[in-house]
Amino acid sequence: MTSTTGAPPVKVVLDDDGIVVDEGEKAVVLRFDEKKLDDVKNAVASMLGPPTKEVDQQCDSGADHAVTWTGLTIYGTDGTFTGWYAERERLTTDAGVGPGSTKADIDKAYGSGNVEIHETTLGTEWSAGGVSGIFEGGADTEIAGMWAGTNCVFR
Repeated sequence: MTSTTGAPPVKVVLDDDGIVVDEGEKAVVLRFDEKKLDDVKNAVASMLGPPTKEVDQQCDSGADHAVTWTGLTIYGTDGTFTGWYAERERLTTDAGVGPGSTKADIDKAYGSGNVEIHETTLGTEWSAGGVSGIFEGGADTEIAGMWAGTNCVFR
């Protein structure tokens, strides 16, 4: 996601260890368990605008707060940034994998021997390089959503 101002392009990059706000000349790494949730919320809001929803919640994983924009949710535990969930195209990892990508894209990015595919109560899930996700309708379809860190994916 890039800014529309005259400033250098800025984008949010999903990472297995957090989120990277890439400002072109400078990238800021917002790592899980190291940053306050409010700091990450403010950094992402500077890119995507104000959140559409913010709620306290109780998840089995321990996440107790969620901040959501259209297609992206960040999670926190006790005020600390602990995870993300994405279902918005154009939000990708640095390897280019994101919602809308295919298994072939994941294999190319992480190496086919490093991608695990399994059936769960959610459907066909995949995991590679510390990132997990779910396909829309099976391993031959596009990624519907993906996540890393501690989040609220209900099984």
